[in-house]
Amino acid sequence: TADNPYCGLLWDAALVLAARVMNGPELGGRHVLDLGCGVGLTGIAAASRGGSVTFADVMPQALALAKRNAERAGVAGEKYVELDLRHVDGTGERFDLVLASDVLYDASRIDAVVSAMKSLLAPGGVAWLSDPCRGSADDFEERARRAGFAVSTVKEKAPESTVEVRTFELRVAG
Repeated sequence: TADNPYCGLLWDAALVLAARVMNGPELGGRHVLDLGCGVGLTGIAAASRGGSVTFADVMPQALALAKRNAERAGVAGEKYVELDLRHVDGTGERFDLVLASDVLYDASRIDAVVSAMKSLLAPGGVAWLSDPCRGSADDFEERARRAGFAVSTVKEKAPESTVEVRTFELRVAG
């Protein structure tokens, strides 16, 4: 869009995360959040696997684009919420699965992302965050562990690209 040219792009990390969702378990009825949804690809993938998806982004233009794309993909009845992950207060909904792609692009946001995951994940919930191996995300794993998450990381090439993408899986430790 003219206001934010980045929210209308399909990023390599989103392609990797959507593939993980498509190749993962059925999500029948699980409550899923596509955080920083952009064009909505990962949320559409989750809905196609049976998840009940909430698309969330700080940019209203991104939400409109995600809604249009979801409708074109035959995904209906989903929720669209304007949400800034830096200001998640912990009093709202909790999700079984949080999907977030390309939200670790600024090192100053890492603590906010970790805090958001603590607020947004339901007991027993899982978060999958993908990032194109930016240096800004290098501290994410350690900070998430210090916050009480069990973290695993996978690196893989994006489809039809030379870009390597790192996907973090967060679970509440214990």
